[in-house]
Amino acid sequence: MVPIVLISGSSLPTTGYDASFPQCSGSYPSNPLFGIVGVNGGLANNVNRCLSGELHWARDAPGQKRPMQPPLSLYIDTGNPGGHHVADWPSGGTTPAYGSCNGLLTKACSYLYGEQRAAHSYHLVAALDPVAARIAPWWLDVELLASWAGTYQLNIAALQGFIAGLRNAGATGPIGIYSTSAQWKDITGLTPQTTPTAFNA
Repeated sequence: MVPIVLISGSSLPTTGYDASFPQCSGSYPSNPLFGIVGVNGGLANNVNRCLSGELHWARDAPGQKRPMQPPLSLYIDTGNPGGHHVADWPSGGTTPAYGSCNGLLTKACSYLYGEQRAAHSYHLVAALDPVAARIAPWWLDVELLASWAGTYQLNIAALQGFIAGLRNAGATGPIGIYSTSAQWKDITGLTPQTTPTAFNA
């Protein structure tokens, strides 16, 4: 279990936690301030087998008003594995910015991969808690441990697709991206200054 935040000087509870598939074999903290629950089991195309229990655990947290932190937030694994011939790589379809996907490792297919995987993750949560899926904050986990394409633009397109997939599926809450600055630059080539433009702020 990974502690996220410790706020000194406030009444208990004071600590928020991240919980996902690695915590399936253990117990959850009994008094969390908030919980951030991983929807996937390590890859964007599978499920955290403890999702139902972890959603229930986080919903019972009080959250925090200032700074605002809801009881439950969600995160999904991202990536762009198109060069690895994965079974769920899109074989066709169209995108608003990149045109048609031809099944190859293109920006259009990368976008559609992200869009489809995000919708899949959204529906995993919606089947258990449709309100949480719709209104909870969603985070995109961007790490080098995942499979990524060899060019920045392909990875940016996939992440744009992940955002679009959540929105199109019904997510109305905030959507954020988290990474380290080094990993983010290695995957996307972007800096804090150039990121807003790539993702329409």
